[in-house]
Amino acid sequence: MNDDEIRPSGIGHLKEITIGGLFDSRNFTFQLDLKEPTLLTGSNGSGKSTILRIINSVGTGVWLKLRNEPFTSITLIFESGTSLKVDKTEENTLRVTLDGERYELNLNQADIDWDDSDIARLLPDLHRAPSGRFMDDFGSHFSREEVAEKIFMLGFSGLSEQTQPLAQFVEDFNLLYITDQRLVVAEERITTLQRSRITRAGNRIAAEMSARELARQIQRTLSEYASQSQRLDRDFPQRVVSAMAKASEEEIPVGRIEALLRDVDRDREQLQKVGLLPRDLSADAFRDLSLNEPYVRPVIETFVTDTKKKFAVLADLRERMTLFTDFLNQHYENKRVIATAKDGFRVEIDGEREKAILPSQLSSGEQQILVLAYEVLFRSEPGTLVLIDEPELSLHVIWQDTFVDDLARMGSVRDLQFILATHSPSLIGGREDLRRSLDSLHG
Repeated sequence: MNDDEIRPSGIGHLKEITIGGLFDSRNFTFQLDLKEPTLLTGSNGSGKSTILRIINSVGTGVWLKLRNEPFTSITLIFESGTSLKVDKTEENTLRVTLDGERYELNLNQADIDWDDSDIARLLPDLHRAPSGRFMDDFGSHFSREEVAEKIFMLGFSGLSEQTQPLAQFVEDFNLLYITDQRLVVAEERITTLQRSRITRAGNRIAAEMSARELARQIQRTLSEYASQSQRLDRDFPQRVVSAMAKASEEEIPVGRIEALLRDVDRDREQLQKVGLLPRDLSADAFRDLSLNEPYVRPVIETFVTDTKKKFAVLADLRERMTLFTDFLNQHYENKRVIATAKDGFRVEIDGEREKAILPSQLSSGEQQILVLAYEVLFRSEPGTLVLIDEPELSLHVIWQDTFVDDLARMGSVRDLQFILATHSPSLIGGREDLRRSLDSLHG
């Protein structure tokens, strides 16, 4: 996948952030790195996590949460030149300015005491979850306050063409917020069957949920692969006949066929490595055919070209799964993470291939990096700004030494941008060029 295929359109990456009145007294302006993680540092209580929460609330349009955050203004400037500023003009009122256009949000109009029948009428795509929270058809879960925010924004942006640009901004600004509670799994992500089988504490199952969710994602992609295969197989005979007729006028070079076969063999091996293709799938049927025979070459070229198109459906997932397993296997000792189509992944003990352990049986640090890598690689869209609060939690100091480089490598696959809130000297290392200290930026 090349940069043109994954680079997002629209507002682009976030270039600059200005925070005014943080804790009623501090002002910050800092540039973000576009290729490597920006490291937001500072002493305890300096506002690192607070800034991440504010950015997340702005980018997701959850304006109600800004009511309780200790700041007076925030300005975000993007690669495209788009700028958005939020001012708290008075209690429970926000002034949002997007590219010079001003919108007033009276948060007092947002009533969080909607009853279930009103919510069902206004937001029919949401369903009440057993925990009392709400869930959509995609498995995303929402607090009652967030539901009230959705209803508030429905009235704010859904009924007026004039306010559509603000709603579009929220749509275009892709965000993933990975909190310091990343091992905690909301009840909505656990099915009734899973709840009956899992007896350990809720904050010990995030790694297992990652495996289950990855398995479902693999099955969806394999279904797309099967559909593509059926489409290509339906008219394969006609295309072979057409290719043979064309080859009678212009002979296909042997070198071109050999190059195609090498490409397909390489792609097949990579897909088999991460469990997306069975190990017994090969192109051995062509090994005994002579490429010197002109009538053979168009048949092989048509088949191999079709195979490359089928494999292309799996390419993005293959690349992310390869990064996921390689990253974890570089950090785990005496264990190995193996990708499988059925289970998403399994964790094996070195030297005991038949003995697998549950992801929840990993150490806390091992679970932390597993869940974090899963979130980054499988729960983000291309061009997403990923906010990570205290990534060093439970990480061995040796893992912290390479974490920034590891994260940049994972992010490059999907053109991701990162802001990390950290106070780990080991994680920061010598990367002062990426560091933005809240202890020295205040004005």
